[in-house]
Amino acid sequence: MFHWIGWIDGPNDTPYAGGQFRLTIDFPPEFPFKPPTIRFITPIFHPNISTKGEICLDILHSQWSPALT
Repeated sequence: MFHWIGWIDGPNDTPYAGGQFRLTIDFPPEFPFKPPTIRFITPIFHPNISTKGEICLDILHSQWSPALT
């Protein structure tokens, strides 16, 4: 229940069209008071995703709030 694997299909009419991007979502026991860890397994070039597949958005780190769930 705390470890999910999923994917996002690349939207049509974008450079990601036709792609399927796998990712993992790990929920800590303290969720929703602590954010999930989300990481792309499929390599993807995007300004908010590191070369390790980590999503680089404050909303998933220092700006997390249980109200976002």
